[in-house]
Amino acid sequence: MRHDKSNESFSDFSKSLVKSIGSQFFALLPAIITTFFAASLLTSCSHHTQLPKSERHVTGVIKGHTDSDTREMKIWFVKPAHDEVSLVPVIRTLTHSDQLAEAVEQLLSGPTATEKDSGLSSEIPKGTTLLGVKRTDGEVELNLSKDFASSGGGTSLETRIEQLSRTVSDLAGSQKVYLAIEGERVSAAEFDGLEIKQPINN
Repeated sequence: MRHDKSNESFSDFSKSLVKSIGSQFFALLPAIITTFFAASLLTSCSHHTQLPKSERHVTGVIKGHTDSDTREMKIWFVKPAHDEVSLVPVIRTLTHSDQLAEAVEQLLSGPTATEKDSGLSSEIPKGTTLLGVKRTDGEVELNLSKDFASSGGGTSLETRIEQLSRTVSDLAGSQKVYLAIEGERVSAAEFDGLEIKQPINN
């Protein structure tokens, strides 16, 4: 009989212990779950490899160059055909902020190797450079080196001016474009008596 009472006491003690442990476990369960997820997150971050600066992908607009700066324009060259010379446009992409100056510089550089293979050339003498672009109210003055005015005959002079005029016309818009050589606006006498219309884009 005493043995049965001992068993009952032990059973009651066991139930009480299990109940106590269970209540403590459920009380600590939220903290255990939080700790587990925090540990998992730290482990994931520790395995993340950061790219070197040179390999990172940067989004945004690069200062000084935007899509609005890019524009396709016609640069005019010549194509001899029998005894005549035709003016032919090629499409070039302008990317600089001063697209008028860029267009003139591309014209002075002449046709590319591929364009030459297709028969294009230029009446503008090699070595001609753009010395500057001066802007005033409603006017633009293109200052070219003296190479542009080197003798080549009346037809050659007329053609090179026409190349320049057609190239700048669209970019100039309503602005009047004048041609200067070494800082001086050209006159008929400077071009072997050829009549030069100023502004050249009118």
